[in-house]
Amino acid sequence: MRSYLSLIPISARVRKRQNRMMILCIIISVLLVTTIFSAADMIIRGETVTMQAKHGNWHIQVNNISNEIAEEISNRPDVTAVGWSAVFNEDADQPYTIGERKATLYGTDEHYLAQLADGMEEGVFPQSDQEVVLSSNAKLALEVELGDSVTVQTPAGNVDFIISGFGSDDQEYYEGQTYLVAVYMTKGAFVSLMNENGVSDYDPACYVQFQNAAKAADAIAEIQAQYNLPEGSIHENTAIMGLAGQSSNESMRNVYGLAAILFVMVLLAGVLMISGSMNSQVAQRTKFFGMMR
Repeated sequence: MRSYLSLIPISARVRKRQNRMMILCIIISVLLVTTIFSAADMIIRGETVTMQAKHGNWHIQVNNISNEIAEEISNRPDVTAVGWSAVFNEDADQPYTIGERKATLYGTDEHYLAQLADGMEEGVFPQSDQEVVLSSNAKLALEVELGDSVTVQTPAGNVDFIISGFGSDDQEYYEGQTYLVAVYMTKGAFVSLMNENGVSDYDPACYVQFQNAAKAADAIAEIQAQYNLPEGSIHENTAIMGLAGQSSNESMRNVYGLAAILFVMVLLAGVLMISGSMNSQVAQRTKFFGMMR
C-alpha cells in the first residue's frame, strides 16, 4: 500500500501538464457552448427589433369585427394595446389622388400608427378629422412640409386636409418612390370619405398587442371561439411570433425543429469533449496504478 501511495506525488508531477490540459479542455468546452448560445440570443434580440420596425409590434390581426368586440378584446387582462386600421386603393387602380400622385387611403388611430406600427417619423398623429399624416415620400413627390394644406381628389369631390405629420406603417414600400403616396386620416374622416364615394368594400382590421407572444398564441383559438369568428379571420404577425417561438406557421415549425436539433448537437458536443477528457485521464491513471483490489 505504501508503495502505491508513494507513487501519487510522482504521478501528480508527471501528469501536471496533462491535468492542466484537461482543465483547459473543459473550460474551452464550456466557453464554446456559452458563446454559441449567447451569440444566438443576441441575434434573436437584434432580429426582433428589426422585425418590429419592419412588420410592427402587434401579435394578431382580427378582421371584420364590430367596435363592441374590439372593445371587449382591448379589455382583456393579457392585452396591452389595440389599434384599428383600414385601407382603400392599395393597388392604386382607383381615381383617388393627392396633388398629381396616386393616393392610397388609410383610416387608422394613434394606437396603431404610432405604437403598434411605430410609423410616426415626424410630427404628430391627426388630432382632428381635418388633419392627415402622409408617407415621407410626399415631401419629395408633392414638395410639402408640416402644416401645409393638401387636397385629396375623389370621384365625389375634393377634400382639403392639413399635414400634421409624416410616416407610414410600411416605410420600405413607400420610401424612394414618387408615384404613390399614403394618406393616413382618422377613422371618422376615412369612414365619411368612403360613404361619400359609396365605397363599402374596404376591410377594417383590429391589431392586438399582448403582454407576450405566448399569451397571444393561447388567445387566438379562444377569441375565435368566443366570438364565433370564421376561419381565417385572425392572422398572426408571423415575423414577431416566429422569433418568439410561438408561430403556428408550418415553415416556422420546421425551423423550430431544426433549431432544437442544433441545440442538442452543440450541447452533446460539449458534454462529449468534457467526458472524453475525463475518461482519458481515468484510463491513464488506472493503467499507471494498476487495478487495486
